[in-house]
Amino acid sequence: MSERVFLGSWLRAVPCSGPQVAKNAVGDVAERLVARVLGAQLWDGALPAFTVPDRVAVETDSSPYALLPDAWWAPQSALIEVKAGIDRFYTTARQWRSYRWARDTQRSGLPIDRPRVFYAFIRYDLPKRSDRYNNSHALVDDMLCGLRYIVVADSKLVETFIGESGSDMVDHAGPLSPMLGAWHAHYNIRAHRLQAWADAPREQLDARGFIYWHVGSLRNRLRAASAELAASGWAAIPDIPVVVLRPSRRSRPGPAVFPGAQKGLTCPACGSWGPPGDCPKCGAFTAF
Repeated sequence: MSERVFLGSWLRAVPCSGPQVAKNAVGDVAERLVARVLGAQLWDGALPAFTVPDRVAVETDSSPYALLPDAWWAPQSALIEVKAGIDRFYTTARQWRSYRWARDTQRSGLPIDRPRVFYAFIRYDLPKRSDRYNNSHALVDDMLCGLRYIVVADSKLVETFIGESGSDMVDHAGPLSPMLGAWHAHYNIRAHRLQAWADAPREQLDARGFIYWHVGSLRNRLRAASAELAASGWAAIPDIPVVVLRPSRRSRPGPAVFPGAQKGLTCPACGSWGPPGDCPKCGAFTAF
């Protein structure tokens, strides 16, 4: 299988054998693109997920729910969740409750106390069904050509998106469930309803009383990423809106290194210094 560099990392071309392959390819690309545009770091998959209390969320089989962000945005001390979609953005209720718990709970035990949370919504179009592409590289090229906007919104604004343009679905099975699993309870945020937020964000905020909110544009950063991708042989990205919507609040930069990814940590139980994991002196868990 061939590989091609995508924003500094190798991206392998795999056959588009079904919707799950296409979903994984698009999701991977969307996460890398958002991280580059924001100056964020993709989450290290080797780190343990955040386990939330049972009262907040559990898996369908009642096992503990594990929250795993897509990226860490150090300048905002923020966890980033990336959602890519054509017609709608699929946001599970379990995940949404878990992010709000992380955002609002003091002394939660997470590596960063009360991290800020942002959702990055990427809308795109594809001209044909995913299984008609020769491989994932061809699908990604069409996805890049079909990008329509990137809206990065503070989670408090996502509550508005859910209320105004989302529908609430309970756990259910569908035609693809044998392949993809059952659909968890989720919110469908309609992609076309967020187009106005991309095109005229200030007007949308003011109309809803969000007067003291900041609107940032990262269009130039996307243009730079597009030029880098073109140099690596990828399709050109159209000149689309890239907006960041957040409350006007004090700056709260966090550590540049992933929380928990440090080479050495101080054990909270006995004060000894060692690698992430069980303390070699007292046995306490010190992953963070």
